[in-house]
Amino acid sequence: MTIKGPLRLLALLATVTLLGACTSDRSGAEEEVRRNLKDPESAKFGDFYFNPTTKKACLVVNAKNAMGGYTGDGVILLRKTGDGWQYVSDNDSEFDSCKKFLDLPRLSGEAFAQRDAVRSNCAGLM
Repeated sequence: MTIKGPLRLLALLATVTLLGACTSDRSGAEEEVRRNLKDPESAKFGDFYFNPTTKKACLVVNAKNAMGGYTGDGVILLRKTGDGWQYVSDNDSEFDSCKKFLDLPRLSGEAFAQRDAVRSNCAGLM
């Protein structure tokens, strides 16, 4: 089943809007994570996932600890508020926890494929 006419245009606009939000949301989330690190300048960021409906995000980061060594990729859980980003917790490398935290909706058909495309594009922004 394909989306036609006005629905297709609406789906395209939603996708473009979400992609634009990825870059601005990502930079704010990275700044919040840096504020909570021992060595903020050492942060190396990876994938970023954001659910605009629930205002929740997951961000992969690798940074130096107090001993000066890199800790390995960890998943940071964040929540977007009216005042900016709020650090919720880190979950080491448990990406399944990220999926649950984001409360990703259950979709089917083309809407499911579009959600995955947006998620992939957000993840690729580094």
